[in-house]
Amino acid sequence: MRVLQVNLDDSAGGVFSYVYQLQKALAERIIFDYYSMSSFNNQQVVSSIQSMQGKVIGADLRKNRFIGHLNLPFHFFRFLKKNPYKVIHIHSDTAWKLLIYAIPAKLAGIKKIIVHAHSSNINGDHRMLKLFCHRMAKPIVPLFADIYCACSDFAAKWMYPDRLLAKVVFMKNGIDTEKYKFNDQERKNIRTQLGMADGDFVIGTVGNFSYQKNPGYIIKVFEEFYSMRSSSKLLFVGDGADRSRVEKEIAAKEYKNNVIFYGYTREVHKVLNAFDVFILPSRFEGFPVCAVEAQANGLPCVLSDTITKQCKLSEKCVFMNLSDMPARWAEKLRNYAQVPINRDEGQINVLEQGFDVRQTTEALYKVYSS
Repeated sequence: MRVLQVNLDDSAGGVFSYVYQLQKALAERIIFDYYSMSSFNNQQVVSSIQSMQGKVIGADLRKNRFIGHLNLPFHFFRFLKKNPYKVIHIHSDTAWKLLIYAIPAKLAGIKKIIVHAHSSNINGDHRMLKLFCHRMAKPIVPLFADIYCACSDFAAKWMYPDRLLAKVVFMKNGIDTEKYKFNDQERKNIRTQLGMADGDFVIGTVGNFSYQKNPGYIIKVFEEFYSMRSSSKLLFVGDGADRSRVEKEIAAKEYKNNVIFYGYTREVHKVLNAFDVFILPSRFEGFPVCAVEAQANGLPCVLSDTITKQCKLSEKCVFMNLSDMPARWAEKLRNYAQVPINRDEGQINVLEQGFDVRQTTEALYKVYSS
């Protein structure tokens, strides 16, 4: 079976990484092709997809995004007429973007159109325009889709009309739990590499520097924590449009040397070992895979309560309100700094609750083959 993955490229962050690892797990049974508005940038990733017999198709329509989005449905329709698929899987954070692929797919005669909600709000620029388009498109989605998937209850509620919620298939964002389990030697390696002392308490986060991930709030929390414990570090793992702004803000702080910008990496599983606690005060999420990865690593997690409780896989995962003062968040972090934490049970917790990639793979295979 060959399935077309739509609206994904290697810059799509966690969603692409999620599908890409499922492709590896399903390689002997299903071939994944990829269609995106732009193009893939990492030739190593492209080569890997091709080694699994997959194809990468970039429409190259991002030179002018407004005109590109107008042309995209026509380009996609022509592509599907020349390259018919039995199954296509459209990924998006908004209903209007689902539709610009689903409508031409339906008109091209695709028999199984799967739509998949991966967020619960709008990120990036032109947020009000995108929100308006989302609300206009949301009631129309059922006319052009056959199977409705979502990564969480929040994402389903955001993407689909209430009358459809009972039909939604929840696809768990599974990870390779073996890969993410705690490794003490890797902890020593990463901390040595970053110049950390044995007594440093490391608050870490993983994700893009964006409105959604709320990095400004993380800085405020760390400022409060640093005033309680100067032997602490803040470790940002990730990149994004707002990184330079955050770096400039940190450069003026007295604790600037205690903040580390690790940047983007494909080895998050190694860097997590250097953390002592994981923080994610997102304004919204569909379902944060990074929180699953952190819990598999045995880390205590402090998350905003705008994140679905479905990602609580450990008793060490707690939710805080963003309207709380940063000092309250810092106090919660300090509680974890005062007691020893057993990291070895993390992988087992995540595995037992069905968030291993092998479990997700079987669930997805059933959707494709049913």
